[in-house]
Amino acid sequence: MPLDPALAILQYHVYASNKSKRWKLQSLAEWNEDYQAKKLRSTLKTLDSLEDFDKLKKLYETGDTRGPDGLSEIFSKYLESLQNDLADCLTPNQRKTLAQTHFSFLDLGDVNAMVTNRSRWNEPLSYNLIFLNEGLYFCIGLLMAAQVYEHLRGDFAQYQKSGREAFEAAVNTCINRDASMLNVTKVSTGDADADGTIEAYIASANTLVMTFCALHEVGHAHLGHLADGHTRSMAAFNGSDEINSSSIQQEFEADEFAMRALAFRSSEPERIWANFFAINLFFGFLDVIEYRTGEDRFSDHPLSAERSAALRKVVESMCPMPAGFDADYNSQKALLETWANPESQKDS
Repeated sequence: MPLDPALAILQYHVYASNKSKRWKLQSLAEWNEDYQAKKLRSTLKTLDSLEDFDKLKKLYETGDTRGPDGLSEIFSKYLESLQNDLADCLTPNQRKTLAQTHFSFLDLGDVNAMVTNRSRWNEPLSYNLIFLNEGLYFCIGLLMAAQVYEHLRGDFAQYQKSGREAFEAAVNTCINRDASMLNVTKVSTGDADADGTIEAYIASANTLVMTFCALHEVGHAHLGHLADGHTRSMAAFNGSDEINSSSIQQEFEADEFAMRALAFRSSEPERIWANFFAINLFFGFLDVIEYRTGEDRFSDHPLSAERSAALRKVVESMCPMPAGFDADYNSQKALLETWANPESQKDS
C-alpha cells in the first residue's frame, strides 16, 4: 500500500525531534491590546494581508504561540502563502512538479531545507517531500532585519541603526543552535505604525529568500536530481575530502532554476537585481558560517561564495545591472565584511 504523505511527513518529524536539540522559542510578542494590535494591523496593511488580522490577533492574544493553535498554525498559514508564491514563479510544466510535492516545516534545531522522494526508511515515494526548517526561517529573518535596519530611509531614517547585532544573532543561531537571540530583531521604536511597517519590510525580504530556498528544492525535483534516491538540501555544513562533482553541479543547477523562476514572476531588471542582492546576502551569511566553522570543502555542495558568483553570472545573462545598482552591490559587500569581522565591535 502506498505510504500516505501525512504519515511520511510524520516519520521525518519524529526523526527530527529525536535527533535535534530542541530550541526553546521565546514568545513572539507580549500582547498589549492597543499597541500590538495597531502594530499588527500596520504590518498586514503594508503586506496587503489585512484579511488575516483577526486570525493572527487571536493567536497572539492566547499568549501561547508555541502551542498546537499557535506557532504551528502560523507556519501552516505561511506554507499556504508560500506555495501560492511558488506557483506564480513556475511555468505550467514546472507546476506539475509542484503539484506532486508536499511541504512541511520541521521543528527548530536545524538551519536548512531539503527535498526527497524517499520515506524516512528509504522507501520510494510517488511524490516529493520538501521540508523547511524553522531554524532557517528565523535565521533568514534575523539576517534580513540586519539589512533593513541599515537601510531605513525617508520617514523611517530616524530609526536606522547597525545591523551587527541581528547578524551576529543569525550566525550564533546557526552555529550554536542557540535560540536565545531569536527575538533580537523585535522592532521597538515607540511608534506602533512604524514598528509594523518595518516588520513588514523584514517579513517581505524574509519571504523572498525563503521562496528562493523552496524553489531551489523544487528545482532539484523538477530537474531529475532525485532519480538516484538521494536527499538534496539547501546548505551543507559538514566538510569532506571526498568530492562529488555531480552533486556539486546539481546545486548550481538548482540555484539557477530558483533564480530564473523568481525572474519569471517579476521580469523587471530592477526587481531581478534586487532579488539577487537579497539572495547574495544569504550566501554571504553562509560564507561566514563556513569560515567560522572551518568548513572550507564539502562533499556535495559548492562553497557559498562560488554559488553567489555563479548566480551573478546567471542574472547578468538575463539583464545588465541597472544604473546605480553597482554602488548598492559594493555597499552590501562592505557591510557584510564589516559584520563578518568578529574583531571589530564598532557599529557600521
